[in-house]
Amino acid sequence: TLGLLHEEKAVNLALFFLRDQEALVRAAAAGGVGNWFEKNVKSTAQIDALRESLHASRHLMPFLADPNERVRAAVANALGKIGDSGAADSLVQLLTTEPDRFVCQRAVAAVGCLFVKPGEGVTSNPMRPVSQIRGWLEGIEDTSVDDTGVEGEVSKMAGLISLVLLQDEEAIG
Repeated sequence: TLGLLHEEKAVNLALFFLRDQEALVRAAAAGGVGNWFEKNVKSTAQIDALRESLHASRHLMPFLADPNERVRAAVANALGKIGDSGAADSLVQLLTTEPDRFVCQRAVAAVGCLFVKPGEGVTSNPMRPVSQIRGWLEGIEDTSVDDTGVEGEVSKMAGLISLVLLQDEEAIG
């Protein structure tokens, strides 16, 4: 996939495919962008420079409102892999408006990842959205559509992982 190529041109090509009419292509393009950052960026300085030069987050953010849930989930996941803390507000907002639980799982996991820097671990950030994630977790029901409860448990796990990544004392303790 494009995400496995080492050249920065791969990101631009993937961003081009975000405009495709097919949702599956848009989702794959967003995934490719996230995978590229995950596979090719090894330091905070490198990721900051690449985020600035490629503007990947800026191109991806509008697709959090895509009509297709797979695209929204892929974009949320990619934003987490890119690690641009400027995406935090949009991802947290998605938790209050998104009807699809899988998209919310990706968004809440991405929020936690935004504050983890390669080689440095968790960084402190005054915009840590712990209270919003806690509020989202409180609204999760234990049952899913088929009454197995699995989907609710996965959502809770994603939220708790994000809270741990954000160094929330209650989640850690």
